[in-house]
Amino acid sequence: MADLKKLAKEFDMNINSFAAAMGYTRQGIWKIIKEKRVQPMRMIAALHHMKVISDSMLENDIEMAKAKAYDREKGLIDMAELCGLNWKPNNCVDSIEEN
Repeated sequence: MADLKKLAKEFDMNINSFAAAMGYTRQGIWKIIKEKRVQPMRMIAALHHMKVISDSMLENDIEMAKAKAYDREKGLIDMAELCGLNWKPNNCVDSIEEN
């Protein structure tokens, strides 16, 4: 059986919010899983919708990771400058190279 609590947590949601995002109630989603009876087209549409949400979350995660990498590398460059060095990491984040 699918672990809805774990899956909902992966989407930063509780089970109620996750079910609602899929267009179901909490009880409805549990009933579908328990009885293995589903309207295929409705569930496919719900799964596609959740995939779009997942892709959006991925894009946000990537942007946050890039921002953290920028801050780390900028800190290293600043440290090098304080030491009197003109240094940049070899694989520097693009936004740092532009500045």
